[in-house]
Amino acid sequence: MIKRTKYSLSLFVITLVSAFMFLQCKKLVTYNYSKSFQLTTPGTLNTVLTSVDKSKISTLILSGPINALDFIVMRDSMPKLTIIDLRNTTIQAYRGIIKNKDTVLYRYNGNCIPENALVGKTSLQTIYLPNNDTSIGVMAFSGCTALDSVIMSNTVTIINDLAFTGCSSLSSIMLPLSVSYIGVAAFGGCM
Repeated sequence: MIKRTKYSLSLFVITLVSAFMFLQCKKLVTYNYSKSFQLTTPGTLNTVLTSVDKSKISTLILSGPINALDFIVMRDSMPKLTIIDLRNTTIQAYRGIIKNKDTVLYRYNGNCIPENALVGKTSLQTIYLPNNDTSIGVMAFSGCTALDSVIMSNTVTIINDLAFTGCSSLSSIMLPLSVSYIGVAAFGGCM
């Protein structure tokens, strides 16, 4: 009789994953491809990620300054992203035109999760918000149907309209005492 053992690869640094690494592993249900990045300039996540990273990363841990452009990369270019840890990031203000959008000038404040930041990110299950975040934008996580856990710091004071609407899997969220405003239908459709 063959004894099956569970293995965790989280303690090892893997530099190369071959195409057939898990060949014939019929019982393997999930594979977590985790990566950490220290950004030095906001808006550069797209340049530090390889195309393989974008297509395979399921757990993303970021530190350093980020902005609205980095959220767009996480939302639109990383289909397997299930866990995002932003605790050691600082969201910088952004003002400019966003590619693949109309020619409207967008403005996003610093220390705030941008509006529509991860809207419709159906693979997202857990998010750790930045330690210095003060607000969550309109529809920031709207339609994240797999999102079940949100961890926010005690610096959040505003949760804007529709921020988590349609997050039907949401089962754990601790609202810090610092929250002074929760917008219209901020948690609408959360069961």
